Amino acid sequence: MKERALCRLGVMVLCGSLVPVVSGQVRRMSLREFLKRVERGSAEVELARLEAERAWQRVELGRDPFVPKAFAGSGLAYTSGFPMSIEGAAPSVIEARVVGALIDLPRSRELEAARVLASAQQLAVEDQRSAVLLHALELVLDWELARRRQQWLEQQIDSVERTLSVTEARVSEGLELPLAARRVAWELLQLRQQLEESRGLQSLLEARMSVTAGLGPNQRVQLELSDLPRTVVPSDVGEAIQHAWLRNGRLQRLERELRAARLRESGARAERWPRIALVAQYGLFSRFNNYEEFFRKFQRNNAQLGMAFEIPLWLGPASKARVEEAVLEQRRLKIEIEQERARIALAVGQAFQSMHAAERRVEVAEAGLQLAEEEWQVMEARFQEGKATLTELEAKRRLWLERAAALEEARLERERARWRLAYATGELLERLEPWLQ
Repeated sequence: MKERALCRLGVMVLCGSLVPVVSGQVRRMSLREFLKRVERGSAEVELARLEAERAWQRVELGRDPFVPKAFAGSGLAYTSGFPMSIEGAAPSVIEARVVGALIDLPRSRELEAARVLASAQQLAVEDQRSAVLLHALELVLDWELARRRQQWLEQQIDSVERTLSVTEARVSEGLELPLAARRVAWELLQLRQQLEESRGLQSLLEARMSVTAGLGPNQRVQLELSDLPRTVVPSDVGEAIQHAWLRNGRLQRLERELRAARLRESGARAERWPRIALVAQYGLFSRFNNYEEFFRKFQRNNAQLGMAFEIPLWLGPASKARVEEAVLEQRRLKIEIEQERARIALAVGQAFQSMHAAERRVEVAEAGLQLAEEEWQVMEARFQEGKATLTELEAKRRLWLERAAALEEARLERERARWRLAYATGELLERLEPWLQ
């Protein structure tokens, strides 16, 4: 009775611990296809690209004053007396004008600054791509870990079931106490609970990968990881920090923003310099505007072509304020650049340390697996000689399975640490982009 009650209680505990499994259509794809889908469907990357496009449109706005523009028009008016000027030109049947800046240093500097900022915004797109790809890779590693853990648990359950069968037989023969069978049954319940949780986690991760790849939550993605790209690890932390300073997108953006602020300062100081503009004008005159009454000669077609010079004589406080604003902006950006360099050095150092710690865990796990394998072989030889029981042999087998699982988990965590280091040094996209082509 007690054994049956324990079994019923175990079934209730097992059923209550089940994790809901996400159902849906399974779609299999390679890792390369998955990462391409993630990048194409990322809203964050698309928003960054839109901001970059807006920045280049601001460059076009800055180019506008230097592109000659032509205007033509006509009108109708009655003239009484002297033909007076209308909008700076004599009355005409048809009028055409061409205007455009030739030399305008303040606007030229603003245009250069806009180009620098647009290139900086393009770096933001690359940064966002790197962040999205790193998130996708970590999601893939989590899924692979859950999948392998499920396989390890299934093998352990198979071993414990054999142990339980032998233990129950020994209990029925009076060679073991019933407590031994209940202990093995409790261990089996634990493993089955872990297996169900692992299956639920795997299904949930597959649904998350489906959403990340733009397929929707009603599908599940399963990957083939045979083509997982490999990373190149820097030789020391100093080299890694130097690479990060050269490749980090945010640091490069701050440096370009500093360059743009210097250009704005130069443009504000150049407001005292003369400006030269292209001027061209054509007018078709008519006799009914009384030209012959006030001028000695009438000419129907009239044209002008030349340059207009503008020399600033007295500038208000706005010019000085723009200079000071640009100088203050440079000081702020210099502080941010130093802070960012320090943050990068710290992040790379931590990532480098985490990678080496992961490598050491792999070495320890390999040694533990080798030791467990030797102990299993010794126990198997003792079992063949009749000096060990099947329960003892299965215990060594389960120990080997646990050590093998620990080794695989350590290797996956080492891969995660390497990708995080590549992201911290700014080399993640550089490593993945040729592989994704």
